[in-house]
Amino acid sequence: AVVSTQSTGNHFPGIMLSLVITAALLLSTGVATSSKPHILFVLMDDQGYGDVGYTYPGEPKDIVTPLIDKLAGEGLILDRFYALPLCTPSRAALQTGVYPISLGIQANVFLTHTKQCLQSERLLIAEAIRANGYATHLVGKWHLGYSSLDCLPCARGYDTAYGFTQGGIDYYDHSLINYQDFYSCSAGNDT
Repeated sequence: AVVSTQSTGNHFPGIMLSLVITAALLLSTGVATSSKPHILFVLMDDQGYGDVGYTYPGEPKDIVTPLIDKLAGEGLILDRFYALPLCTPSRAALQTGVYPISLGIQANVFLTHTKQCLQSERLLIAEAIRANGYATHLVGKWHLGYSSLDCLPCARGYDTAYGFTQGGIDYYDHSLINYQDFYSCSAGNDT
């Protein structure tokens, strides 16, 4: 099953396309003989509805997205739902399956240099599917808290994670307010 989610916003699909391709390649190197289906969740924020090929097939595009179009054609597209125009609440909803208002984070993002963190008592999708024998990997932006190791992806059900922890990152040098924001881990080894 493939689930593609989109939130509306500005147009910046380049980095998201790169992350999707990387995630697809990472997942494709997994166990091919497993009888379980592969699951790929794609959350693209700051992307316009028409910025991928499958939304208006047959129309000329400035941005060509054949891999995303293929994933969408073979999977399930969730494009008729309401999402918040902010990344932290959207990510929290996807990770927990709970409306952001129930988490108390519907009005803003987790800000830089704060101790905000997604509630540890909330079960995340990675924790649930890992408990069912799946390998779990995160590529891209986390933005669900970083004030302690317990807030980070490898403490929240991901076997590996590669990306950045906050929003507003420069896509070329991964900087935010004069420091580098880049994170990678494998379960039990955060860097």
